[in-house]
Amino acid sequence: MYKRQRAGLCLMVLLVAAAGVAQDAEEAADQGKPAAESSGEVEEKSQASIVRLGGDIITLQSGKKLAGVQVLRETPTGIQVEFIEGMPPLHIPRKQVLSIEYDDIDPIKQRRLKATQAQAPESGILMAKEYSPEFHRKITEEPLAEEALVFENKAYVYILTQLTKRVDVEFEVAKPISEIPKEQKRWSVEVKPGTSLRALLEEQFLKAFPQLKVDYRFDKILLTTKEAFEEGGEHASPAIEEDPGQ
Repeated sequence: MYKRQRAGLCLMVLLVAAAGVAQDAEEAADQGKPAAESSGEVEEKSQASIVRLGGDIITLQSGKKLAGVQVLRETPTGIQVEFIEGMPPLHIPRKQVLSIEYDDIDPIKQRRLKATQAQAPESGILMAKEYSPEFHRKITEEPLAEEALVFENKAYVYILTQLTKRVDVEFEVAKPISEIPKEQKRWSVEVKPGTSLRALLEEQFLKAFPQLKVDYRFDKILLTTKEAFEEGGEHASPAIEEDPGQ
C-alpha cells in the first residue's frame, strides 16, 4: 500500500512539474521575455533544465527541454504530449515550441499492437516475429479441401503431414513428440470444406491436444510440446508419415 501511495505521489509531482513548464513558457511568450526570467526562480538557472525520462525531446522557446515524453499529435496550433502512459496528454501551443527531436517509437502503433495481442484468444499458436507473406497466405487463405475430409483414429503427425502438403507448407516435428506414447497421438477429425490450415490448427487440433504447441517459423510449421518449448527445447526433425493403420 505504501509503495502504491508513493508511486502515485511521484506521478502527481511529475505532472505538476510538466504543467508548470508549459505554463511558464506560455506566460513568458505573452509577456515577450524568457520563461526563466518570468518565473523569478533563480535556482532554475543553476540546475539542469532537462527532465530525464528518455523518448522524444521538446525544446521550448524559453530554452527549457522536456525529455522522455511522447509526442502523440501535431497540429498547426500545438502539440499533444504524453508524459506518462495512461494519463491525459498535455497540450503545448505551437508558438512555445522551438524544436522537437523524435525517437524511433510510435506509441500509437505499439498500443494498437498490444491491444490486438491482448484480444487474441489464448491458444498454443505462436506467431514468429516475421514470416513469409506467401506462407501467411497459404495457412490463412488457401482451403485444405473443397469437400469434407475425414480422418478416423489416425496418428496426428500423419494427418498434419497430409494436410500441410495440400497447401505446400513445410512441416517439422520436434523430438519430444516422438516420446509421446502412440495411443496418445491418435486423432479423429473432419476437415470441413474451405477450412484453412491455421483455422484447423487453432480451432480443432490444439483444442484436442492442449499440451502441444504449434510454432510458426517464417515459412514452416514446427510441432512441439508446451513443456519442451518452455524449457527452450526447439530441436526438430523432418516429419515422418506414420502408418495410418497403426
